[in-house]
Amino acid sequence: MKAVWERTYAKLVESQWDKLVWDNHLLLENHSGHTKETAQCVSCHNATSTAVWYSIGTVLGKIKENEGLLILTALEKQQITDQDSPYYGCMRWYGEETKIYDTNGAFFVQRALLITRKMLSQYLFDSHKIIIDRILSRGSHWFAKELANPILYYSNKILSDGAMLIGIASITDNKEYYDHAKKFFTEWIDYTQKRGWGWGENLSIGYNGVIFSALKLALLSLDPADQDLKQDIDGMIKTQLDFFRFYNGYEVTPAIRNYNYDGQSRRWSLIYNLAGVPGFAIEDEEDVSAADAVCLALLFNDELYYDHFDFEKRNPESLIQVPRVQITRIFDNKYAYSWAGENGSIGSINSFPVIDGSYQHPTWGLGWQCMPFNFVVNEAQVSYLRWRVNTGHSMRYHPKRNFLSPALFDESHYPDVTTSCAQKNNVCAVFRSMRKVNNSVCEIADELFIPRYDDYAIKVNKTIAKDREWVIISYKTATVLVSPLLGVFYHSENKIELDKQLSKADSMEALKYENQPRTQGRIELFHESDGCSLRQTCYNGQDGVLVCERLEAGWLTIFVDRSMTTDEVQAYLNTIRICNESRTDGCIPRTSSYELQEVSITERDQEILKHTFDPYSA
Repeated sequence: MKAVWERTYAKLVESQWDKLVWDNHLLLENHSGHTKETAQCVSCHNATSTAVWYSIGTVLGKIKENEGLLILTALEKQQITDQDSPYYGCMRWYGEETKIYDTNGAFFVQRALLITRKMLSQYLFDSHKIIIDRILSRGSHWFAKELANPILYYSNKILSDGAMLIGIASITDNKEYYDHAKKFFTEWIDYTQKRGWGWGENLSIGYNGVIFSALKLALLSLDPADQDLKQDIDGMIKTQLDFFRFYNGYEVTPAIRNYNYDGQSRRWSLIYNLAGVPGFAIEDEEDVSAADAVCLALLFNDELYYDHFDFEKRNPESLIQVPRVQITRIFDNKYAYSWAGENGSIGSINSFPVIDGSYQHPTWGLGWQCMPFNFVVNEAQVSYLRWRVNTGHSMRYHPKRNFLSPALFDESHYPDVTTSCAQKNNVCAVFRSMRKVNNSVCEIADELFIPRYDDYAIKVNKTIAKDREWVIISYKTATVLVSPLLGVFYHSENKIELDKQLSKADSMEALKYENQPRTQGRIELFHESDGCSLRQTCYNGQDGVLVCERLEAGWLTIFVDRSMTTDEVQAYLNTIRICNESRTDGCIPRTSSYELQEVSITERDQEILKHTFDPYSA
């Protein structure tokens, strides 16, 4: 029987080869690019896709020698060949680009060429090898430069740079570059074991495809003598497989850099296949990624299962514990907590962003890409908290896809935006804060967004239990109960009173509304074209500059792992007692908006969650 990678390549060629559009020897794709220069293009010449399909097509004999030479020549033109350029060896991602916008194009374009050159060199024409080696030789200069002062917190990028350098060194016998790359991997292992995964790509199902490819390529490139380092890298792979195995093929809760804005509960991934999760056979998936085929399928090969027969042979059925809890270190004292039941999971990060300075910038940031609190109902969708900001002329959300202008505000000076969570099993308290707001805005809100609400006959209703407002989100297989906690709000009805207080003030302390006390949050329901929102409005007013010390919204969520009738929900909520208070501690100075917030939840007089939130620690 043919190898897994061979069957995967054949499947791709059969299903997709005739749909490829070649133009000027690069693949032309019918959509815009992700960089500034290509965002408005109707179609783009994608160098990464070109390298991937060149590799597949050449190995399977679909691309002949002369045609391949033209393709490789076109790819070489995407590379910076001026040795005096600071980008020497890097590559433009798209044919339409006139300069480098995304330096990750260096490894995304070159990795397919390197992996094919290293693993399947016998299928390449000698004339092709000459051009590939020339591209990789220049590339090695770029990768060595990136590893000289490595960005250790940016896992998928820096691991790929390291894997590229050690892979190139292994086929060129370049000891200097081999030692340089080995030193980097030793440093990265030490950093990750002591501190964690930087800004948290260990929680990303998508970027773990890139990370796994890099780690496996490094493993295959290291000398047998470097056994300790190989064991450390192999251990990282196994740890990550255990992490994803917990989710049994469903979306990660919580998630960093997942881009799952439309809330797909189950997204096909070779990582789940590699983890031995059933239902992820390559044979059954219509849209297998060509890049994953060249990287993951070729590198891991027989560790993957192609069809159900492979799965049964390699993965004897095992029962997954229900319910189960997983606590995962992200970075330093920042952790992800996830609870999973039979019908879904709920997860949170105790403090987000997990590294300072990473939330938002004019051209990048993690705020628009991450879900520090979310829950998934397995056979329905994923819901998540997101900020909603109306600047007066544009609507901005975090998270939501917006890679060209990803910040929440128009100005390049931003408030500190944080999420703090406390979770125990299926109960989670979330505290969302903005500190030192000084921005043009007419509304700021925090909302629990339920995407594709109408697709799954989800019912959302309000009820009152023990004088507390609850929102009931009813699915066919689960029930999610949501209640607002205390927060710091500036609603239109109290703005007149605030304005009176400020009318004669000329100090910044007064302008910051610093002494606004916490009040009980309230939830409004909004049905939109792409979903339903449970919204807490933190500020609303006229267009202008809002200057305030803190805004805050609090959420309590209970995930019930079964469907419930209205009467059952009411009876259950009558067993829940919530104590939520704002207080000072006498230890440090605290104005009203910086008081401690305590929340204690009991069920039938048994404590199920207790937490004290300190805004100074957010």
